[in-house]
Amino acid sequence: MAMNSSIVMFSGLKKALLTNLPRHRRWLSVVATVSLFPLFVSVAPASAFPSFVLIRRQDYRNCTQQLTEAGLSIELATQGCGMAARPRNMGYCVTQMQKNVAALPVEQILGSCLQVRRPDELANCVVNINRNVTASDPLNVLDSCRRSVLPENLSYCVVGMVEANTNLAVDQLLRTCLTPPENVVELQKEDSIELKLDTPAQ
Repeated sequence: MAMNSSIVMFSGLKKALLTNLPRHRRWLSVVATVSLFPLFVSVAPASAFPSFVLIRRQDYRNCTQQLTEAGLSIELATQGCGMAARPRNMGYCVTQMQKNVAALPVEQILGSCLQVRRPDELANCVVNINRNVTASDPLNVLDSCRRSVLPENLSYCVVGMVEANTNLAVDQLLRTCLTPPENVVELQKEDSIELKLDTPAQ
């Protein structure tokens, strides 16, 4: 829309110059209007264009090496990296949980990383809760983070409520933080109070 208005403005300026100048000077006006054209055409900022994260062959190589070093077989490592939308995030997801949550089987970690859109956030969610919350069941934490739409926010919710000394079980906090807004009981609106004002007679 902005481009169309700029072109119309440019055409109007060109027409006005051509009709009001002598013939021998009209060619100068054409040059002038062409040089002014960029001033009338709005250029979209770089932020308006989507940014694409390029995937390189090194990403698949690093992902495969990371998964095999984490204890996965060559078959599972290559399948996991090959199925990943972002191999770098897949390698991060598996290695972070494998290093920081020893109770989780690496095969189960890989399966969970493949089921989410944000595998890096899944790893951050599990590791954050495991580090800051004692007596938590790693398998339940992994499953809860996997089912969350925003895994990192889930970990903030759980850890924050634990730090508030709520004395609630971790499993209960996980269920509470997983509850979507549409399942929360809506508060009933209070009856409105009508105010009658005595206005002076005109």
